[in-house]
Amino acid sequence: MDHEQLSFDGHRIPLADLAEATGVPAAAICRYIDLNLLPAHTSPRGQQLIGAERAQTVVVLRILELLDQDPQHIRPIMERRAKNAIEVDRALRDQVRKHAPHPELSPLLRQLPDS
Repeated sequence: MDHEQLSFDGHRIPLADLAEATGVPAAAICRYIDLNLLPAHTSPRGQQLIGAERAQTVVVLRILELLDQDPQHIRPIMERRAKNAIEVDRALRDQVRKHAPHPELSPLLRQLPDS
């Protein structure tokens, strides 16, 4: 599946489908939900559903996690990103360039919109 430049139409999708679409492990997405970094809804059948518009949020959370940011530092970054995603995404790209490459980072960065 191609993970570049995700686009969804605003509906809720199952956690497993979001993991497949973004390349972010389902266990990581579950952790973001448990840490209240990502809102999710539980279907009547007990399936975790996430707003499809949150795909980029999942990608950014994973990038921050791979950069060894803890939840206390992630929350204000995500708040800033809600106000100015372009600026925060640019800073993330710069931060990734300064760190040793992690094989998972490049495909994640390609999913963020170009600034």
